Amino acid sequence: MSVLRGRMRHVEVTTAGLTTPVGPLGIAVSERGLCRVEWSQPPGRVAKPAGLALRVIEQLEAYFTGELREFDLPIDWSFATGTRLAVLQALHRVPYGTAVTYGELAELSGTGVPPRAIGGVMGANPQPHRVAPSPFHL
Repeated sequence: MSVLRGRMRHVEVTTAGLTTPVGPLGIAVSERGLCRVEWSQPPGRVAKPAGLALRVIEQLEAYFTGELREFDLPIDWSFATGTRLAVLQALHRVPYGTAVTYGELAELSGTGVPPRAIGGVMGANPQPHRVAPSPFHL
């Protein structure tokens, strides 16, 4: 269940997990696409991945073995709105192997929000990312 603009809506998600060289990774997918990636195993019992969840797992495994650099997966953006959505979509466009600062991401997003606000969005971001407060923190 997700809260969106003050109204409750029910979203069915499928969870799966995998072990990576840097620790356990959990994912969640909805009928619209990938909606969560986090550094932990999903809670509870998880069914064998199928459909989109299986595609996500296969692409993550290929990424961690060095066989894949760009993912070809639909993203479910419905869990974000407004500034947060603009910032996350700007982050999604940052190329492979590139890190950005909060200030750079603020500029890329075109939202006009200050870098500190970008830090707030990144702090609540359920996806692993390559954004640092400043170049000295990379």
